[in-house]
Amino acid sequence: MKIIPYHNRILVKRHVERIEAKHGIIIPESVQENPTCEGVIEAVGDETSGKLKVGQRVIFEEFSGREIEMDDDRYLILTEDSVIGIMEE
Repeated sequence: MKIIPYHNRILVKRHVERIEAKHGIIIPESVQENPTCEGVIEAVGDETSGKLKVGQRVIFEEFSGREIEMDDDRYLILTEDSVIGIMEE
């Protein structure tokens, strides 16, 4: 299945951080104090500004977008305005 964002929206594959507590217990993201708000852009809509491109790693606002689960991966559809930074190496 393929999702193509509409207008000024982008599709981001969410980066899920695995945190293990003592004794190997994995803490799910839903109960972590600061959930990860970063991911990689998978697709961009046709009315974006052109500043965001497929493959860029971005940071976005915590409670933005619509979460979608597909093929055991988590994605978000965000508006371009929800991106607050681009991560560069």
